[in-house]
Order: sequence, then C-alpha cells, then structure tokens
Amino acid sequence: MKTIMVTGANGFLGRSLLTNLIELKEFNINLLIEDITNPELHFESPDVLIHLAAKHPSNPGDILKVNYEATKNLAGLCSKDTHFIFLSTDYVFKEDNTKEYNENSKKEPETEYGVSKSLAEEHLKETLKNLTIIRTSMLYGYYNKKRNNFIQFLLKQLADNKHVELFTDIFSHPTHVDDLSNFIIDVIKNKKLGTFHACADDFVSRFELGNLFCQVNDLNSELLVPIERANNSELPKNINLKPSHQFLEISKIPLRDGLKYDIKYTGEQRAS
Repeated sequence: MKTIMVTGANGFLGRSLLTNLIELKEFNINLLIEDITNPELHFESPDVLIHLAAKHPSNPGDILKVNYEATKNLAGLCSKDTHFIFLSTDYVFKEDNTKEYNENSKKEPETEYGVSKSLAEEHLKETLKNLTIIRTSMLYGYYNKKRNNFIQFLLKQLADNKHVELFTDIFSHPTHVDDLSNFIIDVIKNKKLGTFHACADDFVSRFELGNLFCQVNDLNSELLVPIERANNSELPKNINLKPSHQFLEISKIPLRDGLKYDIKYTGEQRAS
C-alpha cells in the first residue's frame, strides 16, 4: 500500500482531497503539519508527496520563503523515487486579452505569488525525476466558514441582502474543488508525470460568475455592481489556461451544478 504525505491538508483543497483519499481506503496517509519553512524539518520519505501548502497574496507573510524556499527544502527531503505532486497556479503567466496558455507556454509572472510558484516549478523540474505540476485557476466548492473564497463571500453578501462589487474585466476558469481532488487521485494511481492545467473549460468574469450564481440559486442579481479593476490591483485581468485533456476527462461537475447552494443562510451550509 502506497504511503502518501500531504502538506496543506487543512486548506480548502486539502480538506476535499483528504476526505476523498480516506474514503478510498487504498493508501497510508500522513499529514505534514509541521512548519514547512523550518530548516530542521525532517521526515521519512513517502511514496507520494502532495504539496498543497502555500502562502497566498491575501495572507501576510514572506511569500517567497513559503512558496519557493520551503518547496526546495521539501524536495530535498524526498528520495529519488518519491512522486512529488506540486500545486501551482495560472499566475505563473502574464495577463493577456488574447492569448491562451498551454502547458509549455512561456512563463512571465507579474505578481510575487506568481514568481514564487514559477521559481518553485523550475527548481523541481531541475532536481526531481518523478514530478507532476498541476496548475489550476479559481477554486470553488463546499462551504467552510473558516476558509473563505470568492463564492462563499458572494453567498454571504447576497444572503444578507448587501450589494457586491464584481469585476467585469477579471476572467478565470472556476474549477470545482472535487474535480481537482479526483484529478490528483488519478495522477497518483496512474503516476501521470509532467505539467497539467487542471481547470474547467468555462472562462468567465467575476461579474458573469456572480450573475450565474444568482440565476441558479434564485438570488437577487440587482445587488451585483459591475466595476473595473483598479490599476494597482494584484489580480491579473486575463490569464486563460488551456485545460489539459487529461483533466477534462476526469472532471464531472458543470459550472451551473457546482454553483448550486443551499441558500437558506445559516453560516453552516454546504454545496448541494
């Protein structure tokens, strides 16, 4: 039975992935809960290491230290046979209104977060032979009051009858967290190596996404206020990942279905 170690298991994706892995009862699962930036960190090398832990732009702290330096350290602690699965981001690319990025497109990150993930990718490619890099776009899915995300924020505001300003010029591929979890499991089982774009086909603006959310949940779309991104924003306008066909073969949740929530707001509801 393979031994799998997971970093960031308490995060939004980590919780979904861990639930699915446990339900399979096919792996020995270890959670790395220690500080991954600790230079004295040590562990027994697993068969598979799924590295989800990361510092996001919305969280204060040293992004390069967590996303790049700690990733280098983790890679150095793994044996040559460990299958290292690294969660990356569309932010490794430059915003562009016309370009669609495939797995081999030139990377030109424009944010500190994107730079940190790009540097980590390059180091892993140079040092590991059993490597899978998974780039994704905006994740959404189950409700967790301790782990906020765009859809959860939207649900709270609309359910409380508050106006919400949404960007008309920031586009992404909303990707359901369960689809991404299932893809990671497929990568483990079939040892799919290389770089993959694990994101849904839909490419929509925040404002369009908000309107669709209102439609499927019978919420008041008049509360949505269209705005354009400020020039000093850290959010890229358009990074259009071309989904890998390997991911599309696994993904099962259409955007309309994934956005359907129990709208009786209690602060504890989950996606239906």
